[in-house]
Amino acid sequence: MNVAFDVFKSIYSNVIAYIPALLSGVGILLVGLIIAPIANKLTIALLKLFEITRIYSLAGIKNTQSLNIWRKLIGEIIRWAVLLAFLIPALEVWGFSRIVTIVNNLLFYLPNVLIAMVISLIGYLLSNVTYRFLLQSVSTFEKKIAQTFALSGKYAVVIFATLASLNQLGVAQDLIRILFTGIVFTITLALGLAFGLGGKDVARETLEGIQKKLSK
Repeated sequence: MNVAFDVFKSIYSNVIAYIPALLSGVGILLVGLIIAPIANKLTIALLKLFEITRIYSLAGIKNTQSLNIWRKLIGEIIRWAVLLAFLIPALEVWGFSRIVTIVNNLLFYLPNVLIAMVISLIGYLLSNVTYRFLLQSVSTFEKKIAQTFALSGKYAVVIFATLASLNQLGVAQDLIRILFTGIVFTITLALGLAFGLGGKDVARETLEGIQKKLSK
C-alpha cells in the first residue's frame, strides 16, 4: 500500500513540477501562432510594393495570377519559419531535445526553399524574355521554324532554372552539375545562333555599304 502511494505521490509531484514548464511552452507557442500570420501578411504586403507586375509586363506575361501564387508561397514560408522559430524554445522548455534538433534542421532548411523559389521565379521571367528575344532574332525564318527555335531557348532556360532550384535544395547535386554544363552550352549555342542569324541582314548591308564607299 505504501509502495503504491509513494509511486502515485512521485507521479503527482512530477506532474505538478512540470506544469510551469508546460504553461511556459504553451505561452511561447501561442505568441508564435499570433505573430506567424502577421508575418505572412506583412511579407505579402511588402512584396506588393515592388513593381514585379511591371517586370511581368516587360517579360510579355499578361496573366499576373501566377505572381499572386508566388507571393502567397513566399508568405507561407515566412509564416512557417516564424512558427518554427517559436516552436524550438517551446520544445526546449518542455524537454524534447531530440525533437528540437529535427525542427532546428528544418528551420535552417527553409531559406534554401525560399531561395529556390526566387530562382524559379527569375527563371520563369527570363524564359519568356528569351522566347521573345529569339523569336524576333529569327523573324526572317518561317513561322514554325522561328517558334520552334524560340521555344527551345525558352525551355532551356526553364530547365536551367529548375536544375538551379534543385541544386539549391540539395537534390542530386553531382548530377545537376553535369546537367548544368550541358544546359549552359545549349543556351550559349542558341544565343550565338540567334545573334548570327538575326544580325545576318544587318551585317550584309553594312558590308555592301563599305564596299560601295571603297569603289567610289
